[in-house]
Amino acid sequence: MTNPSSSISDSARRAAHSARSRLSQGGSGGSASAGSGSRGSGSNSNSSGSNDAAMPAELSGGRTCHSCPDWRYVMGIRRLGGVPYLYSWHHLFLIAWNRGGTGAMPTYSAFPSHPDGDAGVLGPLKGASTSDSSKPVEAGHETDPADSGDMGYLQSAHAADFARSGEYAPDNRYVILRDMNRDLGTELMAQSHAMDAMRIRYVPTGPNSNSFAMSLAERVGLPRRKPEGDAPGSGIKI
Repeated sequence: MTNPSSSISDSARRAAHSARSRLSQGGSGGSASAGSGSRGSGSNSNSSGSNDAAMPAELSGGRTCHSCPDWRYVMGIRRLGGVPYLYSWHHLFLIAWNRGGTGAMPTYSAFPSHPDGDAGVLGPLKGASTSDSSKPVEAGHETDPADSGDMGYLQSAHAADFARSGEYAPDNRYVILRDMNRDLGTELMAQSHAMDAMRIRYVPTGPNSNSFAMSLAERVGLPRRKPEGDAPGSGIKI
């Protein structure tokens, strides 16, 4: 049987290592600036281009829509793991889709700065059954090398386009937050940096990447909304 503690801790580590890998392949983290993604062919077919293979059909029937508002803001959820019949472990990320323009899809997420830390056995089990409103938020955190359970602080990650973000998976789900003509890219980066500067201690069950994604949406005036799926930490406001 899968150990719930290992599932939670290992999922956080895999997400962090995945984020670090994508950063080295063209994304950015921390203080990096936003960039633009490449434009698709206008088709939703996987055969029309390498980026289209990662284009979630759930968001629209086409790559771009020039009669639509310029920007569509979307919350995505990706399954990381779980324990059968008990719970599933999900990771949230925010997409800013230039649906009415170039088709670029800048993507915002977060991960622990020290992904090799081990949350231990009792911490995740207790945290998973505890309400987000009861979980403490520790700011100004400095990683303690002597603490094997210290996963560091919450660190933002930004990829210029969803297709290169490492967040795509076939069973992802998405929910539209808002359509508008306003580009929130500057605000999204500024608020990501602001949360980075707080150096909030990363905890697998929250505050975590789910806390970051939901708080980022709220900070730029978008609704706190997520797709269906267990996402511990999503109720924590940063």
